[in-house]
Amino acid sequence: MEFGERISQLRKEKSMTQEELSKLLGVSRGAIGMYEIDKRDPDTNTLKKISNIFNVSVDYLLGKNNERKGFSKAYHTLDVEGLSEEDIRKVEEYIELIKMKYNSDGSLKKK
Repeated sequence: MEFGERISQLRKEKSMTQEELSKLLGVSRGAIGMYEIDKRDPDTNTLKKISNIFNVSVDYLLGKNNERKGFSKAYHTLDVEGLSEEDIRKVEEYIELIKMKYNSDGSLKKK
């Protein structure tokens, strides 16, 4: 899914018009239309605002992954310097294993 499709889908999920989104972002309604048909890209600050408005990661908006939420800030500050790709993969797998142990509210899943 392209950037424009994602913006359009997220906007419609919130029952938001292009005009409403344009006011929140401080851009014209026409700019929103151009984003949605992939004829124009937002600047970095606008991209961050879109991410915050729809509570999704910038990576999701850019199509780098299909997970709407990004990793927590703690993950981004994890120092992996000197680790091999295999070691980094193992750390990522371990994080996924830990996440499977908890419910969406943060409580431990019952066995």
